Amino acid sequence: MQYSIKIQELIEPVLHTLLPGGFHDPLHPFSERHIVVFENAMGKGLLHELYFDNIHIAYEEMHLNRDIAIEGEADYEVVELHFELSGHSTRNTNGFDYSDFVAGSHNIVYAPAGKGYYQYSRLSRALEIHIPVPRFRRYAENMGTTLLDKFLKSIDRQEPTQISPHNMPVTPAMMQLINAILHCDKRGVYKRVFLEAKVMDLFLMQLEQLQAHRCSTSCLLRHDAVEKLHHAKDIALQNLEAPLSLSELAGMVGTNITSLKKGFKEVFGVSVFGLIAEVKMEKAKELLLSGQMNVSELSDYLGYSNVANFSLAFKRRFGVSPLKFVKG
Repeated sequence: MQYSIKIQELIEPVLHTLLPGGFHDPLHPFSERHIVVFENAMGKGLLHELYFDNIHIAYEEMHLNRDIAIEGEADYEVVELHFELSGHSTRNTNGFDYSDFVAGSHNIVYAPAGKGYYQYSRLSRALEIHIPVPRFRRYAENMGTTLLDKFLKSIDRQEPTQISPHNMPVTPAMMQLINAILHCDKRGVYKRVFLEAKVMDLFLMQLEQLQAHRCSTSCLLRHDAVEKLHHAKDIALQNLEAPLSLSELAGMVGTNITSLKKGFKEVFGVSVFGLIAEVKMEKAKELLLSGQMNVSELSDYLGYSNVANFSLAFKRRFGVSPLKFVKG
């Protein structure tokens, strides 16, 4: 199994690597590696991989000077549990456009062997958990849900697809599991068993949320209504320092407050101000790491009434308090 990554503006691939079949290496039951995918005038791309029997965990970080387009190619098919942790990205596999991922959104997607095209924002982080189709099929067939049955039919035809037409919000419970995976300090077989259990818990949480989503509004939205919502999202993210009111935002995209609030939650899985809060919290984390602001300054920056409330919200989002996060 092999895959390559190429920045579309460059001639040569920036990464070409091999993985064992089924992500299982008999000589190394558990493997972990850190890769600097690229570091040049465009910025820096980092990849942290962990893989063991039938599970491949990839944590990506992009620190870019501007948005970039990347081309990837793999000679194997996978089911991917995708969690966009910050920033935003778009993706296309073999001509199929997946839903745009914004910060704090997730979905389960199928990618057959072939080429993929990705657009990354300047600062983005994502967790991707890849499961080989035979293993995923064993999970899915035992559950016997309509949602999974439809997903498996697309996999049988080797058609790129996503289990839900809309990406869903990452819940606090999911975020706790994600942080447990990213910050696991166990070693060897203990780490493998721990990660496998957390991956299964995360998969089940995704399924429960996706099955509970009735799609009563978003699936029926007209294309022009969806375009207005995407426009509203872009405007909201461009005005983080001085957020617009719902009335102002609705007027700028040609809709009303009710349609904006209801449609935004259905399409993006979060309210307008919820999205703004997510993005600002990610920005706060970056400022905290860089030392540009202390906890008290960040609390004021985010508009919290006191430091205690900010610290609680930060812990819910990232799994640790601001002070512990800085100390590592």
